Amino acid sequence: MDSGNESTIAIQQNLKTAAEGDVKEYIVQVVTSLFGLNPRDQTTLDVELTASVSYLTDFINEADKNVLVVDRVIAREHGDQPAGAESGGEESVPAAFQVHDSLFVADRGQAMIFVKQSNIIEADKKIASQVSAFPLNGGSAWEQLHFVMSRVLNPYCKSFISQSGRGERDGDKLAPTVQKCFTEAEAALLHLQQNIDIPEINLVINQSILDAIEKAGKENRRAKIEDLGDIVEDTNFLNALQAGCNRWVKEIRKVTQLERDPSSGTSLQEMTFWLNLERALLKIAQKRDGEEVTLTLEALKCGKRFHATVGFDSDTGLKQKLAVVQDYNTLMKDFPLSELVSATDVPKLMHAVTGIFLHLRKLRSTKYPLQRALRLVEAISRDLNSQLLKVLSGYSLMHAPIADFNDILAQCQALFSKWDDEYDKFIALLRDINKKKRDDPSKLSWKVTAVHKRLETRLTQILQFRKQHEQFRTVIERVLRPVGNSSSRVKEEFMVESGEDEKSPDEQVDIAYEFLKNVDFLDVDSPAWENAYKRYEDQIGVVETAITTRLKGQLESSRNSNEMFSIFSRYNALFIRPRIRGAIYEYQTRLINRVKDDINKLQERFTKARGEQGVKIMQTAGLPPFSAKIMWIRNFERQLQRYMKRVEDVLGKQWENHVDGRQLKADGDNFKVKLNTQPMFEEWVDTVQSQNWTLPNKILTVERVQVDGRMQLQLKVNYHLDSLVLYKEVSHLKAMGFRVPLKIVNWAHQANQMHPSATALIEATRTFASVNAALASVQGVDSLLASYKRDIQNQLLEGQSFLQFIHSVTDSISEFSLLQYQLKLAETVNTYQERCEELLNVVRIVNADLNVLKSCRYDKETIENLLSSIQKGVDQLSLGNYSNLAQWVNTLDRQIETILARRVEDAIRVWTLVFMQSEEVEELRERQIVLPQVKNVVVELCMTAQTLYISPSTRETREKILEQLYEWHSVCTAQTRISGKRFQVSSLQWLLFDL
Repeated sequence: MDSGNESTIAIQQNLKTAAEGDVKEYIVQVVTSLFGLNPRDQTTLDVELTASVSYLTDFINEADKNVLVVDRVIAREHGDQPAGAESGGEESVPAAFQVHDSLFVADRGQAMIFVKQSNIIEADKKIASQVSAFPLNGGSAWEQLHFVMSRVLNPYCKSFISQSGRGERDGDKLAPTVQKCFTEAEAALLHLQQNIDIPEINLVINQSILDAIEKAGKENRRAKIEDLGDIVEDTNFLNALQAGCNRWVKEIRKVTQLERDPSSGTSLQEMTFWLNLERALLKIAQKRDGEEVTLTLEALKCGKRFHATVGFDSDTGLKQKLAVVQDYNTLMKDFPLSELVSATDVPKLMHAVTGIFLHLRKLRSTKYPLQRALRLVEAISRDLNSQLLKVLSGYSLMHAPIADFNDILAQCQALFSKWDDEYDKFIALLRDINKKKRDDPSKLSWKVTAVHKRLETRLTQILQFRKQHEQFRTVIERVLRPVGNSSSRVKEEFMVESGEDEKSPDEQVDIAYEFLKNVDFLDVDSPAWENAYKRYEDQIGVVETAITTRLKGQLESSRNSNEMFSIFSRYNALFIRPRIRGAIYEYQTRLINRVKDDINKLQERFTKARGEQGVKIMQTAGLPPFSAKIMWIRNFERQLQRYMKRVEDVLGKQWENHVDGRQLKADGDNFKVKLNTQPMFEEWVDTVQSQNWTLPNKILTVERVQVDGRMQLQLKVNYHLDSLVLYKEVSHLKAMGFRVPLKIVNWAHQANQMHPSATALIEATRTFASVNAALASVQGVDSLLASYKRDIQNQLLEGQSFLQFIHSVTDSISEFSLLQYQLKLAETVNTYQERCEELLNVVRIVNADLNVLKSCRYDKETIENLLSSIQKGVDQLSLGNYSNLAQWVNTLDRQIETILARRVEDAIRVWTLVFMQSEEVEELRERQIVLPQVKNVVVELCMTAQTLYISPSTRETREKILEQLYEWHSVCTAQTRISGKRFQVSSLQWLLFDL
């Protein structure tokens, strides 16, 4: 370190320092310029600088002398008359100057502080570039520090952080911390500046008392009355003590009787007043209990001066005042006012207001006067107002984008709303406290003048103004600058004359906004805002006149009301401007009458239609009945809303406040009551709930039905197909925004879950019943499907094991679910149906063959073919695994046997007729009946030895004739019987196959 200092000094020694005369001349120029010195004062300052040449030399040459202070002290030649009074002003008062290097000097008037930027002042550089000057214009030190911090350092820090963007960098946490420290320092300086000084009390003690105490102190004991000796009986001594005691009372009363007006100043001053007063009273109480005052009062008491001793405490009022102050400080201690005065944004202000009112609830546990509490709230309102002004002044709200502007104003509105809410709670608290104290309410003035309310009103005005301005400008850009080839033409139509040039409406609006852009609208006491707003309105009036002229031209050229509605819809947002609204009044009346007629026609349609046709049309689209009715009514409601939108297009956003608008709104509301579907929905809900859609206990039920006059048992699935309609109704009603009760929603959900399985079961039972009916129409064949029918019946009995239908849908019961059950049943029924169709087809063929067999041509080939066809059907049934096939085949065989037996009888009768050569043979031949070929048998008769020989013999002849007969009836009798066992292999056959 020493080597570094030596090198620095060596470098400085090589530099040429500025001359003292040049620096002195610079100082005189600066002080004269800033303080406005007259020639006499300049001479005085020059003389003082010459006399204080040592300070000047050190300031130029010494590295540790960086400051030079020039104090200006006004010499009062006219007693206590202040400078600048009627006697001639400050210029007639001579000024004295002091030059030194101490920054702080008590009771300073004006001062100029010169600070050099380097260790020395070089001769080769301009002095102004090496020395900075800072004026101090009187006031306390805290006031000067707060001025520098609030006007220079803190704003400079904020501006630097904002411009450099350091506060937005995640990694740079130091810059925001420094800014926070500057803000806290500013708030602390303001707090110190607003401290109210309590007078310092000095209790003068008699010298004899001091001597006695000093003597006792040397002996390490407290002084006693005996230490004063005979002096306690000296009248002069006692008079002196009594006079001193009276002076003490007066001095203490300066503090105990000290008050401040709570309606003036800031809330910080109120808080610091009571805190400082408590500290001062505690110091006085400490002195009162001190050895000096105690010995003095004992001496007066010993001298029988009871008047001075007895009334000492009561005359000062020290104990009572201390008790009151300590009670008040229950509220004042830890009062979060610093958060308010140090807040840097609106959310922090809101947080501070919340904390302040939360702290004010401690008022219940103190005796702080309610009237004073109200005045304290007024002071808090003033602090809030000044701090909010300070915060908002850094935003340049009129230059900010509308989104940022709205965000900031929304925060302000939230702050004001928070204040109102907390203030209402606070007033309720005060009224409750006042009621318990039983004070006279008439003595309290509950009115609180919140200073920030004026600022709140102004901000509301500004918010409304910018909203209307942005809306007006946006509408102009949208309406007067349409997209397309006609944009330039439309722009030219709306050009507005402005001085020598013509400008478009949006440019004119921007020019009007410039009148308000740089106005300090936060200054509610200045008429600058109102004046600028008048200029703005005048400029906007020019734009409105041009728009009104073109708008009326377009309305006049419109061909029908629909085009007029379109124009009104396009320019609707401009109707907030009274001038534009007034110019189109006649067109509004015409279109409003058109809307009235449309609404009346709509009501007439709704009244006459009753909805049957519309509902039927919607039902064809798949909508359930009730939802279709609701949808039909909703169509009318949407059309009514479209008409109301037309009214809004014609009359503007606040059309309800218009004379015609109020009547239309009343008519529309009355019609809406008729279109209100909520009562219908509630009635539907009551109806559905009254039906009690409980789940059946069993899947299948048996019902008695009358068929052809006879009672029969019919199998039925215990499920209503209307359940699916309920599910559709619930789905559509929920889509339309109705709040369907959970109970009905659950029913609909369960119905939707049950529907696939239930539909499958219903279809299966229907198929089963139809198959049974088909079998019943054909006698003798139902036994062939007995096994399939038995399987179905077993499965139906198995279905009765499901106790709860819904549980069967979701849970596993008896190792299979309802879904598996219905699939299995459906498969079995389908198989039953297929076998039935196959059987009926075979039976139909067999019956046809039997009918043909009864009357077919009597020849072997024909009958054999018929029997082969019947055998083919039987073989098909045998392969189909039909039950009781053997019995059915036996029955069929007997039928065939009966038919063939009848055919054989007829054949024998015909053969006999042919054999007998009966006359009926011709008739049979005419009937094209097949006749047998009866061959003649030649019989030779030979008589030998009177013995008659016949050859062939009679027996042989009879045999030949019978052979022909046998051959004739063998057409039937020789046929193969029908068999149902052709595809069955016996055990003997299997054995033969193995061999």
